Amino acid sequence: MKWDPKYALGIPAVDAQHRQLFQMSEELEEALDKGIGKEQLDTLLTRLSAYTIRHFALEEKHMQEADYPGLATQQKAHKEFIAQFENFHDWVRREGFSAELVGVIHQGVITWIRNHVTGMDKEFGDFLKNRS
Repeated sequence: MKWDPKYALGIPAVDAQHRQLFQMSEELEEALDKGIGKEQLDTLLTRLSAYTIRHFALEEKHMQEADYPGLATQQKAHKEFIAQFENFHDWVRREGFSAELVGVIHQGVITWIRNHVTGMDKEFGDFLKNRS
């Protein structure tokens, strides 16, 4: 799934980060398809984790400033994702690359990011547009 401008929220910094998240999830997907090593996968996941945490903080800041009624729901989703992501990352560190892990990371990380941006985050964008 490629980034599409229709996913934009209208907040340039957040939209730029969403584009980057799509690119990073695409890189992860390609790497998983190729069967990369444990260290390479660990590096990709570390990078994606750090970026995602920074992104969530910025996004929640904008939601709070906009008095967005869905903020608590977003914060809960972000917190759950981070915990789940850390579990996947620990699994990689313990066991390395496996076919089972590919499916779990694809569904639990890549698909989650894409669905979250095009779903919950899009709702925030719609909220902002309707307020104007």
